[in-house]
Amino acid sequence: KSMKNLKKVLSLVLALAMALSLMTVAFAKDASDYNDYDEVTNKEAVSVMTALGIIDGMGGGFNPTGNVTRAQMAKMITIISLGNVDPTAFLGTQTDLKDINGHWAEAYIKYCYSQGIISGKGNGIFDPNANVTSAEASKMLLTAIGYNAKVQGYTGPQWAINVTRDAQKDGLYTGVSVPANQALTRDEAAQMIYNAIDTGVIKATPHWDSATGTTSYSYEKQADSNDLLWNTFEVKTDEGVLNYDHTPVAYNKDKGEYTYEVGATPNSYTTTTDYTDLYQMNVKVLYKTNKDGTTTVYGIYPEKSTVIAEATLGAIDWTNYTSDIAKNVVDINGKEYKTTGTSITYYAANADAADATYSTVANTDAAKGYSMKAIDNTNDGKIDVIVYLPFTVAEVTYSGTTSVTMDNGVGNKKLEDISVYQGVAKDDQVVVIAAANTAKNVLTVTKAEVVSGKVTATKGSEICVNNNWYTLANGKTVTLGTEYDMAVVNGYVYDVDATTSEVKLSDYAVVTKAQNGASWDASYSKSTLLFADGTTKTVDVKDEDKAIVNALVTYEVSDDVYDLTAATKDTNKENATYCGFDVAENAAGSATYDVTKDLFTIGGNTYTVADDAVIFVKVLKADNTTVDKYEIVTGADLKKMGTVKTVLAAYGTKNASTGFTSVAMAFISTQSTSADNDTAYGYVTADLVKVLDKDNHEVYQITLGNGTVLTTKYGVSVSGIQKGSVISYKVTGNEVTTLAEVADTTAKSGGVAITGYDGKLLTVDSDAKTYEVTDDTVILYVDSSAVTSVEGGAVALALKDSSDAYVMNAAISAKVSANSDGNYELNLLVVDVNNNLYNATIS
Repeated sequence: KSMKNLKKVLSLVLALAMALSLMTVAFAKDASDYNDYDEVTNKEAVSVMTALGIIDGMGGGFNPTGNVTRAQMAKMITIISLGNVDPTAFLGTQTDLKDINGHWAEAYIKYCYSQGIISGKGNGIFDPNANVTSAEASKMLLTAIGYNAKVQGYTGPQWAINVTRDAQKDGLYTGVSVPANQALTRDEAAQMIYNAIDTGVIKATPHWDSATGTTSYSYEKQADSNDLLWNTFEVKTDEGVLNYDHTPVAYNKDKGEYTYEVGATPNSYTTTTDYTDLYQMNVKVLYKTNKDGTTTVYGIYPEKSTVIAEATLGAIDWTNYTSDIAKNVVDINGKEYKTTGTSITYYAANADAADATYSTVANTDAAKGYSMKAIDNTNDGKIDVIVYLPFTVAEVTYSGTTSVTMDNGVGNKKLEDISVYQGVAKDDQVVVIAAANTAKNVLTVTKAEVVSGKVTATKGSEICVNNNWYTLANGKTVTLGTEYDMAVVNGYVYDVDATTSEVKLSDYAVVTKAQNGASWDASYSKSTLLFADGTTKTVDVKDEDKAIVNALVTYEVSDDVYDLTAATKDTNKENATYCGFDVAENAAGSATYDVTKDLFTIGGNTYTVADDAVIFVKVLKADNTTVDKYEIVTGADLKKMGTVKTVLAAYGTKNASTGFTSVAMAFISTQSTSADNDTAYGYVTADLVKVLDKDNHEVYQITLGNGTVLTTKYGVSVSGIQKGSVISYKVTGNEVTTLAEVADTTAKSGGVAITGYDGKLLTVDSDAKTYEVTDDTVILYVDSSAVTSVEGGAVALALKDSSDAYVMNAAISAKVSANSDGNYELNLLVVDVNNNLYNATIS
C-alpha cells in the first residue's frame, strides 16, 4: 500500500514536470514595505516567506495577529512543496471532501489531500474557513517534509501528541510557543513554515520482510542542505561575517542596489534591501543562482550573532581598559561584559579594514560621542567586535543654491553630491558623516543639536547646563558661569561658542539669613536664599560670602556650593559684571516708587512696573528696622500696596516690539505688604493634591472648607501647609501666587487664647496688644476636631485646663502697625466652635 502511494506521488510530480520547468519564483514586495512591519515579531521568517511568495500581505499590511485558516495553510503547504505552480492542474483530483467544491483554495486542498498532508475532519468535512491550530499546521508541515502520517501515528485519538513530539524534535516550534489546540496567527505560521522549509527533508527507507512478504519503512532526516528551501525553490545558504563591498561600487544609485561581501573568502551579494546595519555581524544569506548566472538574494539575517550592548565609545572605561581586557572583560557604562580573548576588534562603520589598534580612533577624545555596537558573533555571550560610527562636527560657513561650505576640514560640497537636510543655512552647526561610513556611500549632513545656556556646575569633564549634564569632547573647555551655544551629539559637547551673558530673573536671589558657623566643611558657611520663584533654601556658600546678608545677589552653583555675588547695576552687555537688564539701580534709596502713580523712578526717568514683575520684599516690623519676613510679590500685587519704604534695587527691560521699558524686578522694603483687600484666608480641610500644570510643572491643589479648590502657581512653596492649616493667600489670574500659614490646628502652632472680647475689641494671652475687629476682618469658624469649616458660630473666651493654663481657642492675623486709637486691626480671626483649637484635654 505504501508503494502504491509512492507511485501516485511520483505520477503527480511527473504530470507537473512541464509546469515546473516553466516556473519562475514570484518576487513579492520586500516585507519591510508592509505598513505594520514594526508589529511583526518573527521578522526574518516573514521576510523570507514574503520574498519566496509563500505568504502575501493584506491591504498594504501583513496583519501579524490575524489567524490563518485551514485553506490558507493548504495553499502555503502546496507552495513550499511544489513552488508557485498554477493550482488548476489539481482541480480534477478526486477526494471524498464535500465542502471544498468551488472554494478559492479547492486546488490546493486537493493536492494536500492527495499527498496525505491533510485528511479532513471526518464525514467528508474539511472546514476550509476554520482557523488552523498549531497541531493541525504541524501535521501538515511534518507530512510535507516527508513523514508518513499513518506510520507516525498522526491519525487516531493520540494524533496531536505524536505530531507535537515530532514537531518539537524537528524544530518546527523554534521561536513559536502555542498550545496544540490554539489557532495560529499569521506571524506564528510564518515562523513555523520557515522552520519547516529550513529543516532537512525526511527520507523513507523500505525494509522487505521475506518471512511475511511485507514492506515496512523507516524515516530518516536528511542533511540540512537537502531541505525544501533547496528542493522547491533552489535557495542556497551562505554564512559568514558581512562586510560592505566598496569594489567596484558599494551602492549603485541608478539601480538602487547595495553590494555586500560575506565570509573570509568573500562572496558578493547584490540586493535592493539595505542590510548595512548588519555590518561585521555573522550572517546567513539566502540566495538563488539563476540560469543566466545572476544571483537573487532572498534575505540576509544574523546567524548566531547578536548586539550585546549599544552605547557611545565614551561609555567604555578607557582608564582601566588595559587591565580589564587582560581579564577578558570590558566595562561599558559601569557594566562588565566578557570578551573573546584579550582583545576586541574595532571597525568604523562600513570600513574596508579594522583599526590598527583600539587606540587608533576608539580611545580618542574626538571619538567619545561616536555611537557604537558591541557584537557577539559566536553566540557565546562574549564581545568579538565593536563597530562605531565616526562623524565630524562643523559649522556651515556658506550655503548657496548649488553648494555648501563647512569648516573643520569638510570644505565645499556640491548639493547634488551629498545628502543634506532641507533649509541648511550659514552658521548652522552640523554633523557630517563621511561617504565611506554610510550605506549609500554619500557624504551625509544632518543638523546638530544646539544647547544654549550657562554652565552652572562642572565635574571633571562633565558640565551642567539648564539642569542637564553633558560631557566635553574633542578637547573643548568651558568657563563656569559663562553662557555658550554648544553643538551636542549623543550627550557630548563638540563645539562651544561663548554668548553674551543674558542674566535671567532666575539667576537672582535675596540672602535672608547668613550663618557664621561652618557646615560640613570648614571652607563653607550657610546662607538662606529667597529665589525669584518664591522658594526658599538654606545652602552652603563659600566662607567669604557669609558677610552678604539682606542683599540682592546673583549666584553660581558648583558641587552644591553656592558662589554669591552682590547684584550690580552694570547695563553694558560687554562687561563681565553685566546685570542682564537695560536700566538698573541697586543703591538703596536711589530709585523710588510712587504708590499713587505706580511708577518707578530710575536715574531720573520713570518706568511702569510689569504685572508679572518679580518683587523681592523685605517686610519690617513696627520699629521700621527689624526684619519680620521676606517674601515675593508680583508687580500686580505691588500696585495694590499702600506703602513702600525704600527701593533697594530696581531693574527694567526694554520691550523690543514696543520700545518701552518697564520694571521687571525690584527689591523693596516696607512695613507691611498690606494689600489686605487682596489677601484671602481659608481653612484647609483635605490633603494637598499634586498635579501638573499646562507646562507639565508640578503644582498643588488646596481644598478649603468652603468648597473652594485653589491651584498654586509653579514655584509657590507649600512647605508646612497641610490638612488643618489656616492659610492666607493671594490669587493672580487663577493661580495662588502668595501663600502662608497663619496657624496649624494639627501641629499646634499659631494659636491664641481669647481673654477678652466685647464685640469689637479683643485681647489674647500671648501679648499685651488690643486687637480690633473691623468690617474688613475675615472671621472663620472651624471645628478643628473634625477638620471642617462651620457656618456660623460665636466668639467665646478661652477656658483653662486643670493646670490653670489657657486652652487656645483661636488664631489671628493682624496689621503690623497700630491705628490712631492704638489698636491693631485684625485681618483674620479664626474661632474654634468647640472652644478648643488644639483639642487639648480639659478636666
